Amino acid sequence: MDKFSECLWRSAFEVVYGWIYKADVVGRENFPKEGPVIVAPNHKSNNDPCIVGRALPRHVSFMAKEELFKNPISNFFCRWLGAFPLKRGGVDKIAIRHAMGLLKNNLVLGIFPEGTRQKKDNTLGRFHDGVASMALRTGVPVLPVAI
Repeated sequence: MDKFSECLWRSAFEVVYGWIYKADVVGRENFPKEGPVIVAPNHKSNNDPCIVGRALPRHVSFMAKEELFKNPISNFFCRWLGAFPLKRGGVDKIAIRHAMGLLKNNLVLGIFPEGTRQKKDNTLGRFHDGVASMALRTGVPVLPVAI
């Protein structure tokens, strides 16, 4: 992502989530300043990628369900924010290769371990194997994030 785009979306997210919703961020100073990282947040809302993106000091490229890329407007925003599609229900080798490439280039990969939003209050869904598998294959640390 180019610097202008990142500055633009960070500013917009700061206004929405920082000023309007007054979302608090705890522990930002502990986030690694460099090197590959897998970010693993819980998933309660469609806003979660934006909230995590605003909270962390580095850009996060999220795996996102492929259905989000079917609508031209959603596709534009997902790709502009650095998300990439994942075919659910099996092993998506293309998405895995893309994720491994991000980590090889010392970037930040975002994966929701629950695989989908959990709409019930205060419950975590069953975690899928993707985060652990990616971490074991690459040796990259996992940073859990609570929203």
